[in-house]
Amino acid sequence: MISGRIRTLRGSFTEPISDFKRQLILDDGRSNHGLKILSFQMWTDVTNIDAAISASLSLEDTPAGLPFFDAEDNRQIAWVSGAYITSPIQPFNIPYVSIIDPDHIVNESLYIRAFATANVIWNYLIVCEEYTLSDDEAIISLIKERSQNVS
Repeated sequence: MISGRIRTLRGSFTEPISDFKRQLILDDGRSNHGLKILSFQMWTDVTNIDAAISASLSLEDTPAGLPFFDAEDNRQIAWVSGAYITSPIQPFNIPYVSIIDPDHIVNESLYIRAFATANVIWNYLIVCEEYTLSDDEAIISLIKERSQNVS
């Protein structure tokens, strides 16, 4: 693998997202070109009350109802969660924590799936690094994307 430049994907969800999915990267047909996720962050304005979110990045569209925080599912490669609660009794903050599987390459598509407790604007920032893959590395990455252990 030969690394290249750093890229960012960023945006926001403005629609209700109790169970939201969005395709962020489309398959461009270049199987020898890939991206490695270096950072995955999500946040909202702290003036929003009672806002909590859990989100994941996956290499394949997953049906609704599947656990979206499932380390056994090879399609899932990154997770983030956190909350900001402004309770009148005791406000608190659950720091936004991100977990990223370091052993992955995005060859084809990338999806974000989020569950939130508040319909506020949720922002995301994904930092990734471009990679050029040999034919063998590309084949292995494509096989890993298919999640051999999930029915």
